[in-house]
Amino acid sequence: MTLYRLVNNINDWQVKLQNLSNVETHVTKGSLIAAVGWQPWVPEKIRKIILKACASHPDRRYNSVREYRQATDRISWINDWSRITPTQWSVQGTRLAEISITTTAPFKFESKVNGRRQNAATRQFLSSSAALDYLHEYIATSTLS
Repeated sequence: MTLYRLVNNINDWQVKLQNLSNVETHVTKGSLIAAVGWQPWVPEKIRKIILKACASHPDRRYNSVREYRQATDRISWINDWSRITPTQWSVQGTRLAEISITTTAPFKFESKVNGRRQNAATRQFLSSSAALDYLHEYIATSTLS
């Protein structure tokens, strides 16, 4: 559950559980993660590792800590995104990558690498929610190889 909390940016687990009804039932049925939910930017590979580690049936979990570690070691990171604001994210390192959404209509998604706009990645949306969905999908699909 620690990795789950980390990738979903859950700072106060107790508050999260207090806002959830039937916590004990979710724990015994193995549906706690589904009930709490995922942040939309969490890559699918990470979700699969966490779900297997937290499976309610022991025969569906990793057989050992070594097997779990091997699964996490196989993760190949491309970008380590940092959230600056809900509509702006960046990557620091050998290159500076930034993605952002304009806050007025039409809502524009822009990607910049080393300060230069990547025209192929630029998109416009009619609603802020559609732009935010695209931003989260972009992060989820550009974090791992």
